[in-house]
Amino acid sequence: MPNKGNFFVACCMLGFSLLGHAETKDRLQAMTIDADRVSVDELKKTSLFTGHVVMTQGTLVVKADKVSFRQTESGEFFVTATGKPINFRQKQDNSPDYVEAYAEQLEFDSKADQLHLMRQAVLRHGKDEVRGESITYNMQTQQYEVTGGKSASDVNAAGNRVRLVIQPRVKAATEVPAVETPAANDSGVKP
Repeated sequence: MPNKGNFFVACCMLGFSLLGHAETKDRLQAMTIDADRVSVDELKKTSLFTGHVVMTQGTLVVKADKVSFRQTESGEFFVTATGKPINFRQKQDNSPDYVEAYAEQLEFDSKADQLHLMRQAVLRHGKDEVRGESITYNMQTQQYEVTGGKSASDVNAAGNRVRLVIQPRVKAATEVPAVETPAANDSGVKP
């Protein structure tokens, strides 16, 4: 008979691609979870990983101090991770960019398809970045909300405000309009 604890953790993690447009090949890869300790309660359908937790699946890497999983009878699951900070990294489909997230606490609800980063939250996609005390991301609608807070000043100089850094999008050379330059003997002054 297969080990139900390993099966439960594997089922939870197969759906744990945290952000929309995540590398779809990751879901087909084996999940590896390393920790100093794990406690599994089959009756309550919970697992608790503690001490230097590292979860990897394809390009997905999550590092935390503690990760807990809870599964409902209908198959939805809830994940809570804590750390100083938690590190999350995953490659995006059809892009060379990675999504990176940092926070002191992360919660994922598979039923709501929602990720919540709390306390000194940072979310990066390529060179774009958003910072705040809390970031909530809905994977179905691909919408997020960022709030400032008491310790937001620790993550940006704007105090209790949020900060977004959006890099300019550079067009390909064929899309950039030609710039008129004056001829070498032209003073640039038009009659």
